[in-house]
Amino acid sequence: MAFRGQGRRPPLFSPREMVMPNNDGTARRSRWPRLALALAFLAPLAAGCGGGLTPVSGKVTYQGKPVTGGSLVFSPIATAGEKEPGKSGSADIGSDGSFSVSTNKPGDGLRPGKYRVIFNSPQLPPMELKPGESSATARDTRPPAPYMGLAPTPDEVEIKSGGGPLTIELGPKK
Repeated sequence: MAFRGQGRRPPLFSPREMVMPNNDGTARRSRWPRLALALAFLAPLAAGCGGGLTPVSGKVTYQGKPVTGGSLVFSPIATAGEKEPGKSGSADIGSDGSFSVSTNKPGDGLRPGKYRVIFNSPQLPPMELKPGESSATARDTRPPAPYMGLAPTPDEVEIKSGGGPLTIELGPKK
């Protein structure tokens, strides 16, 4: 194999040879085995970052009827000796009251543990202004947002590994 000045470059990685020639013809050790070893040790750590999530889904009701909009936020509660309890999750509530919690990607769920649940009522449509009217002087004639002033009761849930569907009942904020 000729390398220097003869038009042919050495291969970047040769699976047959772990000793690669330098430009001056001397041998050098390839870095690929060390890189492969480092990746072998780091891959499980990277996989663990999003692992351990349990799918969480269910229904939100108010006075026994499905809530038709809004969203939920699941905020982790730290246990004794825990500095960072983990990531929060969120879910949009469908028109039938159903939800599916997402932490890193849609529907992936939450880590097992205790969570404080926060309900956000659906947003009102933008206020319509008459010609020449500003939002500061206009009178808001929109009806109040549905489910405004409601909160989950109780406002804490425990997510167990492989747990079933949740039913979250809304009631007046305390």
